Amino acid sequence: MTGIAFQSGASLTITNCVIRNVTGDGIDFIPSVTATTNLSIADTLSADNGFGLYVGPTAVVTANIALYRVLLLHNSSDGMLADGALGFGTIKLTAIECVSANNGREGFNGFSVNSHASVNLMLARCTAANNSSTAVDAEGGGPVTIRFGASVITGNQATWHASSGATLASYGDNYIDGNGDGDPAPPVISRK
Repeated sequence: MTGIAFQSGASLTITNCVIRNVTGDGIDFIPSVTATTNLSIADTLSADNGFGLYVGPTAVVTANIALYRVLLLHNSSDGMLADGALGFGTIKLTAIECVSANNGREGFNGFSVNSHASVNLMLARCTAANNSSTAVDAEGGGPVTIRFGASVITGNQATWHASSGATLASYGDNYIDGNGDGDPAPPVISRK
């Protein structure tokens, strides 16, 4: 069972909610109709679920996602996964003042494969703490791009990871310390 599941429509807005202790994912945003669709989540807790937030379009979709003060805590899988491997188009996700902590795998994860949906994540003033795997993970060549700044990364097994042509870059103003891999500095891009 999933807490909140979205499969089609123009938009979904979630505010001031608690999604907790469901047997599946806290929030599944899986548009299956070719369209532009929007997801906005603010002041919401998704905890003790499978994925805290799973984004995985299955059609040609432009998915515009905005997260503000979303807490993704104690989930058995990733706190947040933006998965472009099942669909086509673009996932554009911006997270501001969000926390992904104490999850069973990654804190913030962007994934895709060649010729499928591109994934673009922007994390600002976010925290990834005490996750069992990687704090910020960019995987695959869909392409996948993750940028982050003014964020805290601590207590995770690994600080960051980028593989298979994915891009991960920092604005150089983060607080990175106390991770299991010795806190390697991520590639830096300049702020404009």
